[in-house]
This record gives sequence, C-alpha cells and structure tokens, in this order.
Amino acid sequence: MNKKVKTALIIGFVVLGLTPVAIFVGMMTGAIQHYTVPTSGSRPTIKEGSHLIGTNLISHSNLDFIIFKKKSELFNSSVPSIFVQRLCGTEGDKVQITNGILYINGENVDTTLHLRHKYIINDKYCSSLLKSRTIAYNDCFRVGKDSLSIDIDDDDPIVTQDAKRYIHTEPNNYIVNQFHEQWSEDNFGPITVPAVRFYNGRQQEQQF
Repeated sequence: MNKKVKTALIIGFVVLGLTPVAIFVGMMTGAIQHYTVPTSGSRPTIKEGSHLIGTNLISHSNLDFIIFKKKSELFNSSVPSIFVQRLCGTEGDKVQITNGILYINGENVDTTLHLRHKYIINDKYCSSLLKSRTIAYNDCFRVGKDSLSIDIDDDDPIVTQDAKRYIHTEPNNYIVNQFHEQWSEDNFGPITVPAVRFYNGRQQEQQF
C-alpha cells in the first residue's frame, strides 16, 4: 500500500470516527437538532413526515427554510410547537403579497420557487381527473354547488384553464389582530421588517 492511499484511509477513518462524536456533542449542546415535519405546509419542497437536521451554526438567508419553536395561538396551545417555514424577509426588507404573489423589496420571488397552491375546479373537470386517476377522491374538497378545491403544484400539467387559483379576499382575523390592518393571506402588506425580527412566511412576524 503506497503512502498516499494509507494517508487517505487514515483520514477517512478519523473523519468517520469523529462524525458521530460531533453530532452527539452538537445535539447535547443544542447546536444540532433533529426534527420531524408534522404538517404538509411546506409541500412540495418538504413533505410531511420528512426528517430534518437543523443547526444554529449557519446564518440564514431569504427563502431558506428555518425551524423554530413557538407557542401557537392558532392551535390554542400552551406548549411550544415546531414550525418549519420559509424565511421571506429579514431586517429592513419590504415584504408584500399581492393576489397571492410574494414580493421582497419589489421583486417577485415566487418565480424562483417550486410552490403548491389551492385551486378551484368544477365537477366535470374533477370527474375527468378522477377517471384518469390523475388525482384521488380525497384530494378534492367541496366548496360550492359546482366547485371543489384541490391543492396542486403550480407547474402540474393539470393546472389548465379549468383550474383557477384560489385567492383569499376576506381579511384574516388572525392577521388583522396581529397587524391592525384589513389584510388577508393573499393580500398582505407592504411592511418593512423591523430590527431583530424576521418574516417567516405568509402569516406573521416572529421574534428571532
């Protein structure tokens, strides 16, 4: 065995030996944490049930996914819940959502992302999708006499003229209470993210 190969093997064994130790120390100190994604809110990028490793040793940037714990008023829980959300604004950024499209500092960032939204389809189109087994029966939810809602990736071939993007037009009570503005999930802002805060998606600011 030549010297270079021997050296490479030694380095490899050392790295393999130290990696579990580093992970253990990281988890004990909180620098590295394991999380299981509880909901489908980050689909299609991250699916529910996915296992993630998070760390506070890396600086975050806009559009990164961040993991944090917070007591949720939405779920009336006094126990902190785990949230996995996309970071959509840091200190000084101007954030706005117009007709469901996210703008950061005036730039449409949705064009750079793979997103899933709620669409409205009629009974006829739903029946054709079910018949072709493109979707499952429990993918659709009745919202009107001749209309159903379905969550679809924006680049899915079934997004045609028969599938209309659903836009929330009525003010969201939770958002109104937080920001004292008549905003909805799809028409929000503009706001400028203040110091020591970040905007963590399409609902609210969180203390960092």
